[in-house]
Amino acid sequence: MHVCLLPASSLTPPPPLLKALKLVWYIACMYVSSSLQKAEPGGEVLKVTQYHFTSWPDHGVPKFATSLISFIRRVQKGHNKDVGKSLLVHCSAGVGRTGTFITLDVMLERIKGEKTVNVYEFVRNMRQRRVLMVQTLVRAAAARGGGQCSLCMFVQAQYVFIHDALSEYVTCGETEITANNLRAKFNHLTKQIPGRGLTGFQNQFQVSARPFCW
Repeated sequence: MHVCLLPASSLTPPPPLLKALKLVWYIACMYVSSSLQKAEPGGEVLKVTQYHFTSWPDHGVPKFATSLISFIRRVQKGHNKDVGKSLLVHCSAGVGRTGTFITLDVMLERIKGEKTVNVYEFVRNMRQRRVLMVQTLVRAAAARGGGQCSLCMFVQAQYVFIHDALSEYVTCGETEITANNLRAKFNHLTKQIPGRGLTGFQNQFQVSARPFCW
């Protein structure tokens, strides 16, 4: 299992491709390891599934938390931890985007199992093992005094984004559905939510209209 957070142009030619799924925000590919293609008859052939998130700027954050949550959920569904398959995550430096992905991956699993999150504790533990996991970013600069002085606001963009993405997941749940279930989902959203006086459509629209916390 291989999770790539690099731009598509930075990838070296991959081994032979078995199948690929290209979506708006990411690509999922399955390869056969080139080093094992000439294995002896009956020998083990290594298959590697690569999930490549293509819309995440270095040092920054994705434009929408929904896209990354959807990406991580797909990776989780394809990664069978019970059979001991390794999961490799990397970006250009292996700290900012990689740390953000790992934190969200672990916290989403924790939400399902324990109904709690502790981003601070997890990031702190990661940074004790590898420095700069989850990077910071200068978000904005406000000019004062005719441009002679500037006040820089240092915002931990990736760290804040983690909280924003988890908040969105807890509030909205998993919103991705398969195309063949669209009609059933449509019928469900047209019904009123008991005790709320709102349809599912109205509730989703209100939630989607809330501003980003960062």
